[in-house]
Amino acid sequence: MFTLGRKIDINHTTNRLILIFSLIVGIIGYFITGAFSSGLSLAGGTFLTWALVREVDPKHEYSAFLSAALSLTNLFYFERLNLLAIFWILLLLRMVSEICGKKLTLLDLFLVFGFSAYLSISNENSIYLIPFIIALSSRMVFKEQTNISCAFLATSAAIFLIESFYFNYLSMADPGVSTKLNVVIISVLILFPFFIHFVRINGVMDDKGNPAHSEKMKLSQMLFPVIVLLLYLFVGIGLNNLIIYLSVITGVTVYSLIDRK
Repeated sequence: MFTLGRKIDINHTTNRLILIFSLIVGIIGYFITGAFSSGLSLAGGTFLTWALVREVDPKHEYSAFLSAALSLTNLFYFERLNLLAIFWILLLLRMVSEICGKKLTLLDLFLVFGFSAYLSISNENSIYLIPFIIALSSRMVFKEQTNISCAFLATSAAIFLIESFYFNYLSMADPGVSTKLNVVIISVLILFPFFIHFVRINGVMDDKGNPAHSEKMKLSQMLFPVIVLLLYLFVGIGLNNLIIYLSVITGVTVYSLIDRK
């Protein structure tokens, strides 16, 4: 059974708002680009931006809308969105935080491992396996399904070593931006894990209505910028995905300074 999916309750006001907002963005994107697939990608990107923030800042519902609004920059510079990579990050964060309120199943681990392996092979870069290894390691710290996690950890590490040293799948990426902008982006990604400690999560409930595990939640929050930094340094991130990731960080940061509750 797959437990990492989260139901969208259409009766919840903010859920209705993001679905309508994403649909409107998709329609506007279609008219701007002239391609249905581009409009669909922009709608999906807007929704996934919102979903990412709901994982990184689960206490404040409207920080997700701020980030989604910031991600509208993609309407003016649209090239291509890698929605699978965003969805993969989403699953990794849920795997660590267990915000869904259910224990991970073997199917969950297989699927996230499968996505990690697929992305590493299709992009010819083994770095995609590192976030999965980090997520597994965090579970082992809390003694969660130690034997299964250990088996997946050993398998992932073996594949990482084979891809890195036999197939030469590990290499640094060309940022494709000016040196100053490159320094700014890297600095933001390095500093955000320290800032995230000030983003409040007290009172956050999981999907089953039980208090969320605060330490797991913090690890999940910190994992997001680490994943983005690894992808930025080793794979390279397309402009539109980068806009989404930076919108998440900016939205969470700005809203947490405004709403201190």
